[in-house]
Amino acid sequence: MDYKIKHYKRPKQELVKQIVDTAKCLTTEWFTPDVLDEIKRDLLFHDVICIDVRGEVLSFLIFTSWEGAIQITLMGTKLDYRGKGLGSKLIEYLFVYVKKLGFNRVSLLTVD
Repeated sequence: MDYKIKHYKRPKQELVKQIVDTAKCLTTEWFTPDVLDEIKRDLLFHDVICIDVRGEVLSFLIFTSWEGAIQITLMGTKLDYRGKGLGSKLIEYLFVYVKKLGFNRVSLLTVD
């Protein structure tokens, strides 16, 4: 698969829509319906790393910084592309990026 990994700071609405569409297919399994609106608000302030193929977002990782640590707030992959290592690629990219910025702690926010 020929994909690109891109980092976006405060992404534009077109990209936010693609991320929301990707999350929408995961709402019954992983996310509550509220998450879709929350993504739109979060991306006004958070950054996102996406894997895309020909402009189509396949996987995303949303993150921010708080108290000197990077916080991964949400990530997801389209159903047809799960199990192909895309999430691992996003995590690897994030670790390299934030290490260059001087961060040495990354945490993942989860829900029960």
